[in-house]
Amino acid sequence: MSVRAGAQLSGRRSANLRSATPSPATAPTVQPRAISPAGPAALAPAALETAALETAALDTIAAASSQTAAALLHAEAPSAGQVRCAGAFFAAPIPSAGPAPGSGEIFTSLVRERFGRRASRYAELARLQRGVAWRLAHLCRDLPLLPGPCADLGAGTGLLSQALRQQRPNLRIRQLDLCPELLARNPLAENGDGALVWDLNRGLPPGLTPAALLASSFALQWLDDPAVALEQWCAQLSPGGWLALAVPTAGSLRGWRQAAQAAAVPCTALPLPSARRLIAVATAGLELRRCHTLRFTSSALDGRQALGRIGALGAGASRAPRLRPAQLRRLLDHWPQRPAWCWEVLLLLGRRR
Repeated sequence: MSVRAGAQLSGRRSANLRSATPSPATAPTVQPRAISPAGPAALAPAALETAALETAALDTIAAASSQTAAALLHAEAPSAGQVRCAGAFFAAPIPSAGPAPGSGEIFTSLVRERFGRRASRYAELARLQRGVAWRLAHLCRDLPLLPGPCADLGAGTGLLSQALRQQRPNLRIRQLDLCPELLARNPLAENGDGALVWDLNRGLPPGLTPAALLASSFALQWLDDPAVALEQWCAQLSPGGWLALAVPTAGSLRGWRQAAQAAAVPCTALPLPSARRLIAVATAGLELRRCHTLRFTSSALDGRQALGRIGALGAGASRAPRLRPAQLRRLLDHWPQRPAWCWEVLLLLGRRR
């Protein structure tokens, strides 16, 4: 298998994860660890729950209900340029706004192109994302939602929104994503108000604020400044509106960083946001109901397998220059024999005061 030297971290990647996991119907309680920029006292009034799950099996999470899993995982995928609506496919252009201007425009275009190229297999391969989406949606099951717009920010093929609809069948949630090829395979996408191709670096589109619910899973890390974007999302909720967020954070992918350091080559993984900083931003604007830091470790993967899986998802966009062939060979030669291919995922659920 050939590996592109610029293969990158994705918030949208597949993992072959094994071990016993608690049922998603109950929140994890394994070895709580406070994560707060202002210390544990800052988190206690919000009754936050932070937990670490080592060696978690996301297949167990996604398969907690076989009927739910079947509904979420085996929807027929339309071809590119089509939208699925009410069980039927029809050719329909999804409204699009051009890329945001600025220094990140080239990277944003690259992200869009890479995910678009691999969109046909994204829902099949994104096992980690699917399991986390199920967990986040379960946390939203009994939220007292006010009237107002609801949106899935970075919806992709609709893993999170479909899980939300399983929990709340009457919920109507608009699908926003940078990549039209992913939205074309999203069974909840509709023309008009249903789906919009949108660069979230531009903020939120008109008509979506003030929002009753903003949900996002494995998308925030792709933005130019995740902390600034999170602050904007919190501010654009209506009073009493809810934010539900899952995002991989800086504690992920230690094995990749260790290999790059040992090989004396640049680490081209996507820089991930700090969990502490995101929690600080959210705490400033929201009353937090949940704050989980989850850790998932996969079975041992060599460097070629790990980078190949990332590329297969379409998550190969990099902010760093591509490694030269000799550098890539050194990176793979120094990949740990038992790599800690670990994902640290922050789950936040909060209501605007």
